[in-house]
Amino acid sequence: MAKKTVQDEVLEVVDLWIGFEKQKGLRSKKNIEDFSQKIQQKALDGDDVLLIRCLKERMKQYKPVHSVDERQNKYDNNGQSLEAGLKAEANFVTVAKKYGYQLVKSTDEQDMRKHFDYVLLKDDVRTRVDVKARKKIARGNKKTQDDWVWLEFKNVRGNPGWIYGQADKIAFETEKEFILIDRQKLINLAQEKIDFNQIVDRSDQAQYKTYRRFNRPSELVGLIAMDDIKNSDHIAWSKY
Repeated sequence: MAKKTVQDEVLEVVDLWIGFEKQKGLRSKKNIEDFSQKIQQKALDGDDVLLIRCLKERMKQYKPVHSVDERQNKYDNNGQSLEAGLKAEANFVTVAKKYGYQLVKSTDEQDMRKHFDYVLLKDDVRTRVDVKARKKIARGNKKTQDDWVWLEFKNVRGNPGWIYGQADKIAFETEKEFILIDRQKLINLAQEKIDFNQIVDRSDQAQYKTYRRFNRPSELVGLIAMDDIKNSDHIAWSKY
């Protein structure tokens, strides 16, 4: 694995910090977009000292305000789902760079409406990817798990779920790797494995069935086994 440069390390810090500020809310979105562009250009120019100084001054200048990120749905009361998603995205960026890819972050519109987080660039090929964090089966579970994967067919607003978005591939994070599968192949797998005629009201009964939480009448999700994905055509990227 290639040794990280100062530019790489600073950019990773910037990406994580920008994700944190977006989660908490900013006085002006334009401020953070302008800052992001400037600091990334300085990293490309190799101006390490100015980069670090710019980062420190930026963190002093702007304080988060109390607002809710547009990507945080109304049922994510404590922001844990959003935080887990941002962490998974940061891990994905690190791994993708290790495999020789450049990345372009999606806009808020692409993220929330078209359901992809990054565009991967390599050998003149562009691949839109939606990154999925590790999940619990039930809210009361203490730990996340890698045996079962939640698929979203309708979101909490009743709109088509992320599985019907515009991503080319879905990247599922596990403890040791990212598993990437073509979105259309994932749809085909879901249609083959899940009984859409059976809706359960308990998350621990949602294996190969659809599930709708009692307080989310518009939502429709379901579980399939990670082994189903691994037994299909997929790509595995080690995190280490």
